[in-house]
Amino acid sequence: MEPKVVPVAARKRLSRLACPMLRRFAAVTLALASAIGELSLADETAELDMAAEFRGFNFGKEHGLPDNDVRDILQTRDGYLWILTQEGLARFDGTGFTVFDRSNNPEFQSDDPRALAEDAQGRLWVGGKNLLLRMSLNSLQRVELEANEKPVHAYCLCPAPNGGMWVGSQNTVALVEDGGVRIFGPESGLESGGMVRALQVDRGVKKGRLIVSKKGRLIVSCYFLPRRCQ
Repeated sequence: MEPKVVPVAARKRLSRLACPMLRRFAAVTLALASAIGELSLADETAELDMAAEFRGFNFGKEHGLPDNDVRDILQTRDGYLWILTQEGLARFDGTGFTVFDRSNNPEFQSDDPRALAEDAQGRLWVGGKNLLLRMSLNSLQRVELEANEKPVHAYCLCPAPNGGMWVGSQNTVALVEDGGVRIFGPESGLESGGMVRALQVDRGVKKGRLIVSKKGRLIVSCYFLPRRCQ
């Protein structure tokens, strides 16, 4: 098909119309570029101001921490900052630390604590190797987890939306509630092999599903219904 040829007179009219449009387009482009440049400069200035206003500070055992090996950090809804270390737990109120360790909480016996979480009731949980503790009346209380008469480790924690706590262990996932403990393993539809490394409850379109990460894989299961996984 032959290209359509525009007559000379029509081309001139188009040219007269196009020139003002191009000039307006160029003006808008320059204005946008100037605005972007001002925003970038503002961002750089803000960063410089923040660096001048805030400064870092290193906390350690000499400042009240139980140990310098920090495993996890969590801020609870009451504003306290909790720091989990190998030798114990510390609560920071902005000025100093309150320590929960073996000397004042005999239940804190693990040498490998790993995770902190806050449940829907605002209670603090501590998980680790052969360790699951729940804060009650300003004291850590042990929560028993057993599967086939073997201790269940709490390597990772995730609050359950309706209360209780999801606990990731060696090859299982446990749901700990006030009424008891339910343990889900390969026989319930969870893929076998490997330690559970991370848990997250889906709060998006498909609310309630538990997302499990283990052995480099991502597994999506159904909340309370592991056999109907997909």
